[in-house]
Amino acid sequence: MTQVVWLFLVTLGYSRLLTGTWSLHGDLIAVLHGHAAAFTALGGVPRRMLYDRMKTVVTAQDAQGRPVFHPALVALAAHYAFTPEACRPYRAQTKGKIERPVGYLREDFWLGRTFWDLADLIAQWGDWLATVANVRIHATTGMRPLDRWAAEGLHPLPPEPHDPLLTIERQLSRDGFVSVRGSRYAVPLAHYRSPIEVRIRALTCELYVETTWLATYALAPGRGAICTTPLALAPTVEWPRVPRPAGPTPSLPLLLPARAWLAHDVERRDLGVYETVGARR
Repeated sequence: MTQVVWLFLVTLGYSRLLTGTWSLHGDLIAVLHGHAAAFTALGGVPRRMLYDRMKTVVTAQDAQGRPVFHPALVALAAHYAFTPEACRPYRAQTKGKIERPVGYLREDFWLGRTFWDLADLIAQWGDWLATVANVRIHATTGMRPLDRWAAEGLHPLPPEPHDPLLTIERQLSRDGFVSVRGSRYAVPLAHYRSPIEVRIRALTCELYVETTWLATYALAPGRGAICTTPLALAPTVEWPRVPRPAGPTPSLPLLLPARAWLAHDVERRDLGVYETVGARR
């Protein structure tokens, strides 16, 4: 079995100190959580954050060609008081500090290693950062990143960490579930096909219909999970007939599209009828 993992990698511009967060998802909520984890690990916040125009962060560009950042990232930047910037398109020289560390970790950290699970990957990553990556003599600066770290001039962390929130809309399926990050969550709502508002946080997702809160689930760690037990449930909701059995409704036969025509009754005729009709033409 192959498991795709994602790394939100942060490189400090002056010291070249590395940090990063591994995740089973590469979506916006993982990126927002990666920021908070990186700032905590660094003990401060850079004045500017430069991005490689990743689609989860840069959603468009305005009439002047300036990047338009996702509102959730703008809210996070305001909380931590940093300025988001994007690399200029087709200008490879603006991406060196972003792309070179990726090649380095592929060759020095990733190559030849094996991991039991995500926890083992994270543990080996932390050990590699502490004993190899951040204490080596950097080829450009000629110094260890750890020794230059104190001179980065990072902002202090705010009193409260940012709780990233991403709101999406999902349609309630016929069997009473909504799909979030590749997993399915049962919805305590009797009106099927209703639009459900999902508020995703770092560890949980909250389900709403219009402005009414229905339930809160712990986010499944990976993909393909079927979640039917909420962490919290609104006292006014009633579970309908969900979770229903997966698959088609038992009373409706399932026919492959190429064979569906066989389900219709067809009048049987003698082949001589067709010969007679052909002879008349």
